[in-house]
Amino acid sequence: MFRRLIHSVVFATVLSLLHLPALAATSIIEDGNRGRMSLDGTWDVIGVNGIIPQFPAPPASADWKTIDVPHDSAEPYLINKGAGPYTNGVVENAVGKDGKYLRNENAVAWFKRSFKTPAAKDIADRRIILYFHGLAYRSDVYLNGKHLGTSLQCLVPNSYDITDHLKPNQDNELLVGLTERDGIVDPQTQVALTPTSGVRAGIYGRVELQFLPTIRLDDVFVQTFVADKQFVLELTLLNKSDRDQTVTPMATVFDNEGVPSCELEDQSVTVKAGQTKVITLKKDWIADHLWSPEIPYLYNVRVQLRQKDQPVDMVQIPFGFREFTIKGTDFYLNGNKTRLLRISHLTYIPADVEKALTGDIRSGTMREKSGRPVNSVRFHLGFNNEHQIRACDQLGFMAIPESGWYHVKEYNERGREKFLPNVLEYMERWVKLYRNHPSIVMWSLTNEHFWGRTGDVEMAIGKQVAQRVMQTDPTRPIQGDAEVTWNGTLPVINIHYPEGTAGDVRNVYPNSCLVIPNDLYWLKKGKLNTQAWRAEFVWDRPLVIGEYWDFGGDPDKKSSYSGDAIYDWERWRFDKVKKSPDSPYIDVVRKSTDVYRLQGVAGLNPWSGQQEDIMPTRGTRALDFHPNFFAGEDATRKMIIFNESATSLVYPNLQCRIIVDGRTVWQKEVRVSGEAHNIQAVDVPIEVPQVSKPTKATFTAMMRFWAGVRTIKWENVTPKPSTSCHALISRISSAKALSSLTHTARPPRRSQHWACTFKALRKSLTKP
Repeated sequence: MFRRLIHSVVFATVLSLLHLPALAATSIIEDGNRGRMSLDGTWDVIGVNGIIPQFPAPPASADWKTIDVPHDSAEPYLINKGAGPYTNGVVENAVGKDGKYLRNENAVAWFKRSFKTPAAKDIADRRIILYFHGLAYRSDVYLNGKHLGTSLQCLVPNSYDITDHLKPNQDNELLVGLTERDGIVDPQTQVALTPTSGVRAGIYGRVELQFLPTIRLDDVFVQTFVADKQFVLELTLLNKSDRDQTVTPMATVFDNEGVPSCELEDQSVTVKAGQTKVITLKKDWIADHLWSPEIPYLYNVRVQLRQKDQPVDMVQIPFGFREFTIKGTDFYLNGNKTRLLRISHLTYIPADVEKALTGDIRSGTMREKSGRPVNSVRFHLGFNNEHQIRACDQLGFMAIPESGWYHVKEYNERGREKFLPNVLEYMERWVKLYRNHPSIVMWSLTNEHFWGRTGDVEMAIGKQVAQRVMQTDPTRPIQGDAEVTWNGTLPVINIHYPEGTAGDVRNVYPNSCLVIPNDLYWLKKGKLNTQAWRAEFVWDRPLVIGEYWDFGGDPDKKSSYSGDAIYDWERWRFDKVKKSPDSPYIDVVRKSTDVYRLQGVAGLNPWSGQQEDIMPTRGTRALDFHPNFFAGEDATRKMIIFNESATSLVYPNLQCRIIVDGRTVWQKEVRVSGEAHNIQAVDVPIEVPQVSKPTKATFTAMMRFWAGVRTIKWENVTPKPSTSCHALISRISSAKALSSLTHTARPPRRSQHWACTFKALRKSLTKP
């Protein structure tokens, strides 16, 4: 029975995505006690003058055109002004300083279609819900001339109970009036009334009729607790009948082979007519397979309401058993310390399943980026595509959805009473929509919204938003990108672009610009940090550097760590300087990331470079960059060892050599820790050989372990002849900073080999 159910659900999903013409308007896809009928396809559309839709719409004889639903944009009938799908400039693009709208055209359009449903007897005893998966921005919905409602919520689904307004087995006319963002701007207070970021105007989501039982599961919240070994279901029961209903809730968990793994059942519960009731099913149980980026194992839970041993409603939800928590300044997944090696994904197109897997994520697809070495993704600036979140569930990305509420100037204090209720409603509906996805480990409430504005007015708003999200989902931490902590309200510190102001040396000597590597060690745990751009915080909780090192600005300020090469416009023109592994700028991004990881930053999201190069999961790199050696003396060089995987390294060590003319003149093996989820700094002792004349030499530190090695080299190190008792190996002659990743021949079975070659900057060679 279970396998047949699974197949029917998958089949229904495929049909709805493909919009097959074989599905007639009266076709209902049945799934247990529920059914659905798609209203996607070809609709009629017409643009009209004004800001708000004025009913009635133009007559059938008017110049109506056709449009496919859903669509990414309703242009040319609704034309966006300003920043495309994003929010900045909403008010100034809609309303002048005199409080008058700036345009009267291309801001309103009507959409309509006709449909039939089966005869009344075939849909009796069920409630019919008109469900819109995405309408933007302000929407007014009419059915057969009856106004069903107005909504400003354009980033979450909207639905209407049309049971009493539907004409079974007859033509029904559905009419939707939509506005551009002008329609959600209040001209009096000049404020945006609701979050709107991430989509363009139009019907961007699927439209369907849902045929639901009168007593049903209105919401199911799946909660898993690894430490307490507990499984919890919070069920919201809705009784839309005219009499009290008594039901028995039951739930069964199935593994990915369809085998039952856990069962929950509660006593019968009575829900009064027209009311809702929230109950909890709870059981001491931990799954055999925990969800993680390494093994993104998914279960299914089938929840039923039964009367007289017969199911009256049933839903099935995929989930992963996992727990994401905070301890001190670190994140923990299933009790194991983890670092968010994060990438940002800007999306507004409601991609289908295939695009969700192959869609661009900053120079790569989700499938390509999964685990290489990225383990988390931030859905940035508003639109959170559920297909892509499902892809995260399956591929093993830890996901951080971001709300569509940002740009504080669009939400001024004067209009607080008008916009805040809509923002709070949006936050609650947004979290409920996605909170059963195991990949989601954290909610990001906004991006660069308040920034350094931490006055009483701003923080009172922020506190209400944070409280609403935490009440809706108490199982996940919250953050705001670049929002620091909202005066301690947020359990995660998030800052952007600290390189703009951080650095002890350059702050003491302002004309020195940024000094590498010295100025990278500015973070202080447990103490007040004041050097981050727009941020002041005590590092007493996890710190995420949500964006850092985005190339731009005056090249003079970069010459202190990138040398004169940064002025080579022909070589570093356009975006190459932000991506190329041999870029002097990217060399600094690597060094910054290494130091941040060593210091214990809990989340990193570099804005330049390739993630495989910038933050490898396993390997070794240098923390000292000066090649000043005295011949015949002992020296040390500090290396950093990465193992951010869930697997401990077996027999890990560094094999260190000095090579002259292809001949090894000194070597030493240094034992290192192979602990999983660990980063360590190691001082490598070096016995520098005697030389009698200038000789080119290379120091190599090779990380070896069972199943892999990773190599660091310093090249072009030239020893000078001995003077008195000692000889000085001169500085690197090249002023260019180069770094490249090359693969050598595969070593013996079950081993891997990586070789990293570095040429350091002359100006970066002073020992810190």
